[in-house]
Amino acid sequence: MWLPWKSRNPMTIAPKRWPRTRLVQDCLNLFRDKARQGSTDPGLLRLRRGSVDPLGAKKTERIYTKLYLVKCLVLVFWISVLAGCALTLRDQPKNAPFQESSFFEDRASARMPVADTVARGQLRLDEHLYSGRVDGRFAQTFPFSVTMDMLERGQERYNIYCTPCHGLAGNGDGIVVEYGMRQPTSFHDPDLRAEPPGYYFDLISRGTRVMPAYGSRIQVEDRWAIVAYIRALQLSQNADLSTVPADEIPNLNQAGP
Repeated sequence: MWLPWKSRNPMTIAPKRWPRTRLVQDCLNLFRDKARQGSTDPGLLRLRRGSVDPLGAKKTERIYTKLYLVKCLVLVFWISVLAGCALTLRDQPKNAPFQESSFFEDRASARMPVADTVARGQLRLDEHLYSGRVDGRFAQTFPFSVTMDMLERGQERYNIYCTPCHGLAGNGDGIVVEYGMRQPTSFHDPDLRAEPPGYYFDLISRGTRVMPAYGSRIQVEDRWAIVAYIRALQLSQNADLSTVPADEIPNLNQAGP
């Protein structure tokens, strides 16, 4: 009888081996282990004697392949089911604003904060620093010492937020005036020069009828830095000779570059 794993050439010395996949080899090893345990199955006895039926092995491979595919499909099915049951930020249990709630007695989902609750970062105990007022009145001084670094920071913030309306020198000749907007009062107006620093801080923080509020856009320290730079602008345009140091007076008569 002709066997497919044997060559037709009688001169062949070594017979050709039937190609095996890893799955088939694992099945054969499993059968051999059972055969060693004393099984009387004829097929297992042939395996124990070392004879391998390639056609039977191929059939076994097909069976185990189908079982493997079924297991994969079952696994994919359960993964899909579990993924569909997961809660996401889009589909989480929550109440919409002003939605009715059956949990509380008054059936309101929005709750009032606990008394004396302070939001994170909103503990503002220093009235002078955060409101520009002392005992309810505009502060006459700065909450910290004014340094050159603070003036340079104030000039940078002023050029970003203030020059479009107030101009570089604070004369109220910003570029927005050229487009038909109302011209703001010059910082060098005697009435504005007489206002304390707290007035400017409150003005920047809360805004006016025309000027928007910058309390949420500019940090507290930067608002005070802008106020300090406005004071420097006012002093530069309205300085008295008696306030100039003696060693700087000769430089005032020198021509600029």
